[in-house]
Amino acid sequence: MQLPVVDQSSCVSPEALSDLAASIDGEVRFGRHDRLLYATDASMYQVEPLGVVVPRTTGDVVKTVSWCAAHGLGILPRGGGTSLAGQTVNRAVVIDCSAFLRGIGAVDPDLKRVDVEPGAVLDAVQRAAAVHGLRFGPEVSTSTHATLGGMIANRSAGLHSRRWGMTDAHVVGLDVVLADGSCVRLERGSARREPIVAELIRRVADVVLPLADVIDARYPRIARNVGGYALDRVLEEFRRSDGPPYDDVDLSVLFAGAEGTLGLVTGATLSLVEDPPCKLLAVLAFTDVAAALRSMAPILNSDPAAVELLDHTVLDAARDHGTYAALLDLLPACEGEPASAVLYVDWLGDTEADVAAGIEALQRTLPDTPCAVYADEEHQQQLWRLRKVGLGLILSGDEGGQPVGGLEDCAVPVEQLADFQQAFEQMLGQHGLAATYYAHASVGLLHIRPRIDLRYEGGRDLLRQLGGEATQLVMEHGGTVSGEHGDGRIRAAMTHAFYGAELVEAFGKIKAIFDPAGLLNPGNLIADPGMTEHLRLQAEGESVPAMEPGFNWSPSMSHAASACNGNGYCRRTDGGVMCPSYRATLDERHATRGRANALRLAWTGQLQDGGLQDAETLETLDLCLGCKACRYECPATVDVASLKSEYLHQSWSKSGGAPWRVRLKSNVRAINRVGSALHPLSTWLAQRGPTAWMLKRQLGVSSRRTLPAFGRSLIGWHRRRRGARSGPVVLLYPDCFTSWCEPGVGQDAITLLEAFGYRVVIPDVGCCGRTACSGGLLSVAAAQVSSSAVALEAAMRAHGAVGVVAVEPSCVTSLQQEWRELRLGDAGDPACAISEAADSVEAFLLRRWEDHPNTPTFGETTEPLSVHQHCHQKPQASLTGVFLRRCGWINARVLDTGCCGMAGAFGYESRHDALSRRIAADSLSELQDCGGAVAANGTSCRHQISDVYGREARHPVSLAAARLTS
Repeated sequence: MQLPVVDQSSCVSPEALSDLAASIDGEVRFGRHDRLLYATDASMYQVEPLGVVVPRTTGDVVKTVSWCAAHGLGILPRGGGTSLAGQTVNRAVVIDCSAFLRGIGAVDPDLKRVDVEPGAVLDAVQRAAAVHGLRFGPEVSTSTHATLGGMIANRSAGLHSRRWGMTDAHVVGLDVVLADGSCVRLERGSARREPIVAELIRRVADVVLPLADVIDARYPRIARNVGGYALDRVLEEFRRSDGPPYDDVDLSVLFAGAEGTLGLVTGATLSLVEDPPCKLLAVLAFTDVAAALRSMAPILNSDPAAVELLDHTVLDAARDHGTYAALLDLLPACEGEPASAVLYVDWLGDTEADVAAGIEALQRTLPDTPCAVYADEEHQQQLWRLRKVGLGLILSGDEGGQPVGGLEDCAVPVEQLADFQQAFEQMLGQHGLAATYYAHASVGLLHIRPRIDLRYEGGRDLLRQLGGEATQLVMEHGGTVSGEHGDGRIRAAMTHAFYGAELVEAFGKIKAIFDPAGLLNPGNLIADPGMTEHLRLQAEGESVPAMEPGFNWSPSMSHAASACNGNGYCRRTDGGVMCPSYRATLDERHATRGRANALRLAWTGQLQDGGLQDAETLETLDLCLGCKACRYECPATVDVASLKSEYLHQSWSKSGGAPWRVRLKSNVRAINRVGSALHPLSTWLAQRGPTAWMLKRQLGVSSRRTLPAFGRSLIGWHRRRRGARSGPVVLLYPDCFTSWCEPGVGQDAITLLEAFGYRVVIPDVGCCGRTACSGGLLSVAAAQVSSSAVALEAAMRAHGAVGVVAVEPSCVTSLQQEWRELRLGDAGDPACAISEAADSVEAFLLRRWEDHPNTPTFGETTEPLSVHQHCHQKPQASLTGVFLRRCGWINARVLDTGCCGMAGAFGYESRHDALSRRIAADSLSELQDCGGAVAANGTSCRHQISDVYGREARHPVSLAAARLTS
């Protein structure tokens, strides 16, 4: 049994926690570090919970709820933790169902149903349903990591709610644990077999039926309303029933949207819909949001399944993000300029004629509106990706504050939408504010986020004032203040004002029926926790003492660490790379969000001694592989690899130095140089007999790993050979691995470059600083880079070099990124110049394909070639495939793989070996059965593929050189 972590600030005794830990199979985490990692979600709030339980079974949930009830502790169910309204943070025991309760039952294609556990992720459900031509109707933008339990609790809707409605419309039945630990099944007819359900129905009827007229008057009749409890839906149930004892009433409609305040869902039966095989997406461009919304009537006449709005702030944010900027090329221009607003118009149908009729009708009514139409799935997915990351893109703060929520869920009848937006714009203008607009326009819902600086009381006062004004404005237009993301903390006051005292009192009575002690998500929905109370900004303490950073952070280290907005994109388990250790562990602590939270806590003074030597923080950072996927894929561009390096740098500086193994790794260049000089003896000693055993033991290397071999020096080979003596010069950067461990790859690179008409020069330079940066030895890295940059720039000038190329991807990105970002003093300018010129061999050759001094010929082969791209170069993965196809490998296919799990020394270490292999098994599974050759441009990737799959992978430049015919 693993004993729970507890500290003096915990709410219960160690003995009580031990009893809980002994009774369940899941994990009990009551230490302060774990609590703080669950203190935030995707909202602007921070509330430290009482503790965290990660159940492995539904039985664990029941036992945990019963234990909390016995101790009088609040209970907070949590899925993906992506709430924008703050309903997944509270002073309670968090029950995180997202790690293990992810089961999806067999799809019943006849009944069109599926049973799921609360932690099942929407996209996983969609994949299971798609086999039968079915899908779950609601499609939230966080579908890659949103859990069904969270969607039910939030009554989520998403992109196609015009066609398929909200989540509650697809709930057939729920398995629920009530606040006292009792279990019930809520579905139509369950009252006839469960007396407790019959009693609950009777008591709910006593509250709801006398208020029928009030409910009819105050609940808006619009497509989207999730404010308060769904008393209107319950009233419909009673009216549909034959009268007392109301045995056919389905109380699951009350739990949908209850935000975890009435019970914990441990299972759900969901209805599915047929997935139309034909889809057509049009993007319309407009000069402003008002013009876009004024066009809604003719657009809706074309019967689309969805109409989505993006305004210029989202588009501008995408334009500034390296990963998403290219998607803007798919959007039409507006009067020769980039559009200030776009509408996605989506048609779904059984035949191509069905969807064609939609676009034809639209173009007849809006013939002059710029429009781009996409029928192919690839472009549609790219465009929806831009829509789905839109919120994450805009939520980075600056000196003027963040685009804040609270007003973002206003929904009105769709015919009122244009007028409502204009009135809202005028209201904001009176306060000197503008806002970001993005919307589910087809159902009249506008997400509106003005930029307000909540660090100051004036900003907080303004937000509260705007909440009152927005409530009045919504009521005038027949809408709701809470159309999608729930009430939580941010909209409680607005919702209460919207419904009035009588209905708010009814909410409290409903709550008391199911949770008389008020333990479930305490205070949520029935009370007002305060729109501007418990703000994440307020939670920040005094900054740690001034430190000399190793990187050039703009505007500060703490700002960079606080950039994570909690959107949870790092918690997805399919597509892209981020985050490999989370995918293997499904542990919040080891997601990018968890690490970013830990760093924010450290650098905002919320941990003892500034958190710079905090063992828990170091453990949280330990499983970061430095894949840099967060830098590329995270909408907020949270670069945890660099933040981790900075944290370690500060920690080593404070403690008097890094551990000797860390220092040793930073000297890998010297080690490899010596090993190469002593080759083959050095290789034999490192890989055979007692010396290999001793080296592994001392270095902490797994016994299952084989230490890399050494080879003859590439630099020496190049000096001895008679290579090209004319042609433009390309400098080949001599990285630590190609130069002395795998010189054959470097030789192939030189052969290939010479075939294109270049003279290759290997400059006399030092290390690129990659391993020192990874270990947090930023002062060492800065010294290495400063020396190398000055020498490399001098070589560029001396030879008139037209480019600087490298073979090893991690070294390429070091030249391109760390050389710009490290604090280098006088060497900064030379380093930046190198950074501009540096590229991989493949990219250099492909990008100038038509302009090289010579165009060699390659022999074509139809042999299959599977390409795994190194994490650092995933953003340009398609480039490698194109390069190889041009070099004769006409069937080269870039795999949709994530991180291989090796990450330099990470996978060699005994403490990481098992995790490293788990990551590889998940990410590289396509290599198990694929035939033909395998390409991988990272030395670590090639070693991992060999260790885990027993297959030889070759560098793309070696494969290209092998196809040269002239």
